Amino acid sequence: MLWEALDKKVTALLVEDAVESVKLRGAKLELKAAGQVGWLFLSALRTVYRKTLTQDAEIRKLRDEVAALQERQLLMKETIESAVTRCDQMKARCTALAVRVAKQKSRQKPKIPSAVQVRALVRKENWDP
Repeated sequence: MLWEALDKKVTALLVEDAVESVKLRGAKLELKAAGQVGWLFLSALRTVYRKTLTQDAEIRKLRDEVAALQERQLLMKETIESAVTRCDQMKARCTALAVRVAKQKSRQKPKIPSAVQVRALVRKENWDP
């Protein structure tokens, strides 16, 4: 029962309790108790070693994931910087074109319709003032 509990979850307190529970009486019992304590420590070591291997593999996996995410972050940063630069260029171009169109419109004289154009418009059947 004790060994199954150790295989499931090993803590320092559990190992200490298990060692204290082993009674040392007589020479044969001392050897048996020493063997039980040794087996207890070996079982604890095996469990901790397995956990360590699992955690090491998880750490490697997480480090690889972090490296991939850092690469993606750098790529996204460069993409955003490029888009911002392009946006600024387009804003400057739009402003220049708007100024150019405004200048051209201000140079044009307003067109006043001729009398012939006004009469032609008024004579249409669907004309509605």
